[in-house]
Amino acid sequence: MTTPILTKKQQRQSLSAKKGPIKGLRNILAQPTENYWPTVNIDQYPALVTLMDKLLPLIKQPKYKIPGFMLRNIPKEKRKLVKEEALEKEAIKFDKNILKSVILGTNAVTRALEKDNVCCVLLDANVEPRLMIKHIIVMAQNKKIPVLLLPVLKTVTLQQIGFATAAFALKVKN
Repeated sequence: MTTPILTKKQQRQSLSAKKGPIKGLRNILAQPTENYWPTVNIDQYPALVTLMDKLLPLIKQPKYKIPGFMLRNIPKEKRKLVKEEALEKEAIKFDKNILKSVILGTNAVTRALEKDNVCCVLLDANVEPRLMIKHIIVMAQNKKIPVLLLPVLKTVTLQQIGFATAAFALKVKN
């Protein structure tokens, strides 16, 4: 049997000769169910924001530092006492217990949901693309953990803690 030889016209029409864009279906991420985004109503979130304004400053670690030139003049034994006195002068007290019961950040909240260490989740409603937080909502709904989307979460955390976060969760007491 001999090998078939293609004519010039047949060669141009073959798949290997076509170098232009291939027309066809594109891969699309799809789900059979609709997404449910439990966003907090405008009339309800001021109460939540005022509560966060009271609690979030307790999480923020104090930035008060004594300059090195002042510490050089103090003996080593007294330096620790001087640092503790400076922290006591802060207007807002830092509370380590509250920091242990709060989870900040998308990755940390995801890990805590996997370990069942979360009792409720707060997410920012204005995250783009929504795919970044969608897995948190699905995981929380599967585990029957309450989830709320707050439109101003990033701005509140930026003002109170010093950095913006799209995910905020409270740990379960052990």
